[in-house]
Amino acid sequence: MTKLPAEIKKNLPTIEQLYNEKIDVEKQTQLNLLLNSDPSEKWLKPHPSAKRKVVRNGQTLYEPILYMPIERHEWLLTNIFLKWRTEVKDTKLIANSVVVTVRVHYQDPLTAEWYWQDGIGGKSLQTDKGAGANDWTKIKDAAVMMAAPAAESYAIKDACEKIGRIFGSNINRADEAGYESLARKLTDDKIDTEYAHNLIDAAITNEIFQYQELKGLEDALINGASPDYIQQEASKLKQAIREHWNAKMGETGYAKGDDVEWNGKLMQIQSINAWGKIRCLQYNKDGKLSSVTRVIYIDDLKQLSKDG
Repeated sequence: MTKLPAEIKKNLPTIEQLYNEKIDVEKQTQLNLLLNSDPSEKWLKPHPSAKRKVVRNGQTLYEPILYMPIERHEWLLTNIFLKWRTEVKDTKLIANSVVVTVRVHYQDPLTAEWYWQDGIGGKSLQTDKGAGANDWTKIKDAAVMMAAPAAESYAIKDACEKIGRIFGSNINRADEAGYESLARKLTDDKIDTEYAHNLIDAAITNEIFQYQELKGLEDALINGASPDYIQQEASKLKQAIREHWNAKMGETGYAKGDDVEWNGKLMQIQSINAWGKIRCLQYNKDGKLSSVTRVIYIDDLKQLSKDG
């Protein structure tokens, strides 16, 4: 058996220690259990603009979704793993958005082995008030300077969420209402203006660049088209995104209703959203589907296909 260096023999913090922000590394704990714990509520903040629909006392309300700031992701990486680093894999301009792909490397605190997860994030370039999103003559002077770091932060957060639930992958997904918001399911029928913007963000961030469908919806929003016309154009882009992700899933050999085993849990694939997150229901000990939801990704299915 390989003898680990003394510096490797540090124990992981417990979830209680992370909640209290007191890192005492005297107790041994299991990495998987820690990574799949839910984040502390005090780590989460209300989003300044993105909202979700809720119904209270028969009234439909929109309240801010919760999110985890990038500094908390970095804090968790520092306090859970021996070492970590980020690598920018790609930066490009798609439509009017800066899109960044990163790879987050992290060293297992128990074995000292290095692992990584990729993430992708996008941020649109700011234009002058009243200008169209694609009016390049109205781009603000510091637009790229502001958009590029923001896109990188989103990409880092996206990669971290794939490491485990402690990084916030399950935020806003406790129930069907929570599963809506920026990543509303593709099975939703009603498309409002907020969702139309989210569809555009999903298409650009994930490089689903169906020019005709994307431009049609962008023009409808910029020109202040009627709600019916916006819904019509959004439906076209929504269909293009659905076809994109279903094709990606088909390449792995899996489809809706198939059973998959991931991280020791047997689950059934239910749906895939505009951001490529695959929603699954977990089986209970009796072999029946429970209400416990899990999220996996296309890359996870590819790995399962490879392992199989």
